[in-house]
Amino acid sequence: MALTFLVETGTGLVADTTSYVSIAEADDYMSAVVQNTAWDALLDADKELRLMQATRVLDVFTRYNGNKSVNASPLRWPRCGILDRDEIAVDSDIIPEGVKNATIELANLLISVDLNAEASTKGIQKIVADVVEIEFLHGSDGQGVEKRKFPSIINAHLIGLGFFSLRVSGGGKIRRA
Repeated sequence: MALTFLVETGTGLVADTTSYVSIAEADDYMSAVVQNTAWDALLDADKELRLMQATRVLDVFTRYNGNKSVNASPLRWPRCGILDRDEIAVDSDIIPEGVKNATIELANLLISVDLNAEASTKGIQKIVADVVEIEFLHGSDGQGVEKRKFPSIINAHLIGLGFFSLRVSGGGKIRRA
């Protein structure tokens, strides 16, 4: 079943919404802020795909503040109980500009970065087999994505709303038996 591009308006009542941002909103932001010719060259179907991917990635890797205001919503917004960066309450029936802007910035990055690509050895500086030690080059996550650039613009837009991180926490130390 193919996904249909449907933008969340803040009601949370549509069961199959797939994006926080419309193409028109993304185009306006890109022309005013990013000025990326690669985005301009995309067909609308490709823009929809990037915006849906960005929405999904944000929802998976962002620890949002507050609580979902509509539990049946497929996306993690709209939310309630949130104060923005200026400590002003965020209405529970909107998608904040910060979330929209973070979605657009991430969609822009997804033009050139494939988050689904297999992790490679790119960025690994050292592997010690006896103790199993992996050391990444400064600023790399092992997939060639520079952390200091990738999530920083996303998190700048999400101040007060949540925190985006590509790191998956969990696991523990590996010890020799």
